Amino acid sequence: MNLREIENKKCLMKCNKEKRQIIAPNDICSYAISEFDNLPVRCVGSWAYEKIYRLCQYFGFFSSSMYQK
Repeated sequence: MNLREIENKKCLMKCNKEKRQIIAPNDICSYAISEFDNLPVRCVGSWAYEKIYRLCQYFGFFSSSMYQK
């Protein structure tokens, strides 16, 4: 699974949970923009990739078990 993970060189903050609440209201970072489309980025932690992976696994199991329904 390719999530187009790149390190955003414009992000200098390297936030933790407490700093993120101050810098990024509603989790939208006001210091960094996307290198793909120059739009604001959402601050996420390292758990985001594991969460996406687990959701994709669940959707695969669900769709394969329900294909006849």
